[in-house]
Amino acid sequence: MFYAARRILKEKLGDKPLTVKVWKEELETLRQSYAEQAPRLIPLRDELLKLSQVQHNVDLLLREREERHHSEISR
Repeated sequence: MFYAARRILKEKLGDKPLTVKVWKEELETLRQSYAEQAPRLIPLRDELLKLSQVQHNVDLLLREREERHHSEISR
């Protein structure tokens, strides 16, 4: 992760030195971005949880159906 972060910062900053001030500014930018986007993500997260539950239930039903099918064949 360190090397990835260093590469990205090098692309952004070029040959400018990497100072504590730059790190703090980037951190503040990321915090602001998160604060702006977080409220929009909450409904999506809730919907994703519901869809995951539906997928889980479908998988359970398909597994039961397959087990029943195999048990009927083996009779």
